[in-house]
Amino acid sequence: MRVTREIGGKTYVADFAVEKGVVILSSEFGQKKAQLGSLPAEQLAGMLLAEQVSAHFMASKPVGN
Repeated sequence: MRVTREIGGKTYVADFAVEKGVVILSSEFGQKKAQLGSLPAEQLAGMLLAEQVSAHFMASKPVGN
């Protein structure tokens, strides 16, 4: 399955699967997993993608001035 999220004016796309109650997301930023709970799998996958994008840009942001 596929999920997309628009963040900061750019569209990000990732593939995800659900295996044994775990959402597994694969994107250009790597792989992320989370236990499926009360949220629909697609919504959780979108949240995981947003976390990956945020972490990527926080890690690449220069420190200091």
